[in-house]
Amino acid sequence: MQRGLGTALRIVLLVLGVLVALIGAAASVLIGSDDTAQTGPHDVFTPGVAIVTEAEALHYVGPTLHLTVSREDGAPVFVGVTNEVDATSYLEQQSRRVVSRVQLPWTITANEAGAGTDALPAPSQQPWWIDSVEGAGAQELVWPIPHGRYVLAVLNADGSPAVDVQVTLGLEIEGAFYAALAVTAFGLALVLVGAWLWIRARRHRRAAVDEPDHFDQTDQPDQPDQLDPATPPSHARHGTVTP
Repeated sequence: MQRGLGTALRIVLLVLGVLVALIGAAASVLIGSDDTAQTGPHDVFTPGVAIVTEAEALHYVGPTLHLTVSREDGAPVFVGVTNEVDATSYLEQQSRRVVSRVQLPWTITANEAGAGTDALPAPSQQPWWIDSVEGAGAQELVWPIPHGRYVLAVLNADGSPAVDVQVTLGLEIEGAFYAALAVTAFGLALVLVGAWLWIRARRHRRAAVDEPDHFDQTDQPDQPDQLDPATPPSHARHGTVTP
C-alpha cells in the first residue's frame, strides 16, 4: 500500500512539474522581458467611420495598454481614449464597428452599429480625449487602464469612413516576466524532486533484492539431543523392569 502511494506521489510530482514548467516557459516567451504580452498585427475593417470598444471590453484594470495602429497605405490614423458619454455623443448614429469583448491572444467579439457614413469632425480637434495619438505610419497609444467606463476609438485622421487598419494589442503588467520565470523554476523544482524520489526508491528496491540472506546457526532455537539408536534407554541400561 505504501509503495503504491509513493509511486503515485512521484508520478504526480513529475507530471505536475512538467506542466507548470511548460506554462511558465510559454508565459515568459509571450510576455517578454518588457513585461508586455502582445498580439498582432491583426486586420480590422469597418465601412463606417470608427472602430470603438464598449466600456465593458476594457475590464483589465491595472495593466498598461499598448495599442499600435497603422494603415497599409500609410495614411494618417487617429487613436484615442475617452469616457463613454463623450464617445457616444461624438459618434451619434454614425456607422461603426463596436468591439464588445477582447480575449488574448486574439479573439474579439464585434458587430456593426449605426447607419450613417458621413465624415465626422476631425477627431484631433475634439478637446475631451483623455489621451490620443495621431499621424502617418504606426501610432502607439500607451495608457494605464484605470477603473471606470472608457472607450477606445480608432478613426481615419480626417474622420472619413472606411477605416481599414492593422492593430497590435499589448498588455503590460509590471513584474510579469519575472513571475513567469519563477513559475518555470517552481515547475522544474517539482520535476527534480519527483526524479530524486524515483531514483531513491529504485536504489532501495535494488538494495533489497541484492542483499544476501545470512543464516546464523546461533540464532536457531536449541534442539533436543538426538538419541543414538544404538544406545538403549536409561531404564533399559539399569535393568529397570516395568511391572
